[in-house]
Amino acid sequence: MYYVPFISLIIAISSLIITTLVNLRLQNKNQRNAIDSKLSYRDDLLKIASNSDINIEDIYKLRGIVRYASKEDINLLDIDSTNPEDYNYDRMSDTIIMYSDKLIDKYIENNNDKFKYKETETIRIFARYLIKYNWENITVDSKKLKEEKIEKAGMNSINMIKNLKDKKKTI
Repeated sequence: MYYVPFISLIIAISSLIITTLVNLRLQNKNQRNAIDSKLSYRDDLLKIASNSDINIEDIYKLRGIVRYASKEDINLLDIDSTNPEDYNYDRMSDTIIMYSDKLIDKYIENNNDKFKYKETETIRIFARYLIKYNWENITVDSKKLKEEKIEKAGMNSINMIKNLKDKKKTI
């Protein structure tokens, strides 16, 4: 008899805690989506990924989307690894930075923004990888699952780039 009010109190407090946690989680997700929708970098990435001719402005945009400077001096295009953990976001960013800087230097030296097919396709693949990275950050809640998906996307992107063949552009 005396336990009924106590049990009701426990149920009410539990419900309040669960409701508060769910609301905080939804509020955080809504805030991330609101911030993400105000930024135009995803639109820029979509334009780069779908652009038929990559030019120096596209490369500057891609370079501007990743961090300011590399964390490591690593280029995943130069290593062979089957370990997905080697293809984390930091290493992919470092590779994008190094590759973009290389193309920017080439442009400055030659004053020509006509890039080879393999170079333009690599930039498109990097843009698609960053779109995938952004999508996984928005939609996946589990940190471990998010990292696994991002690492797998990085490994797939590098493998696609390595399998590219130089060829003439045909329209």
